[in-house]
Amino acid sequence: MEEYIGQRIGDDEDIFAAGLASSLFVIQLVTFVEEAFGVTVHTEELTFANFGSPDAVTRFVAAKAAQEEGR
Repeated sequence: MEEYIGQRIGDDEDIFAAGLASSLFVIQLVTFVEEAFGVTVHTEELTFANFGSPDAVTRFVAAKAAQEEGR
């Protein structure tokens, strides 16, 4: 995330509340997650709970990868 935001952020920092995320950033982040981890992010999964902080993204990717692997 730091590469896209341009500054260091805490693992549990809310990037939206801090004003660090834009709609372009979210698109870039989702594209990165899909390409780097081989998962598909559905529209209904684009939530603050899943993408609001670096920790949230990590948890989402781990759960999503496990779910898709189990298919």
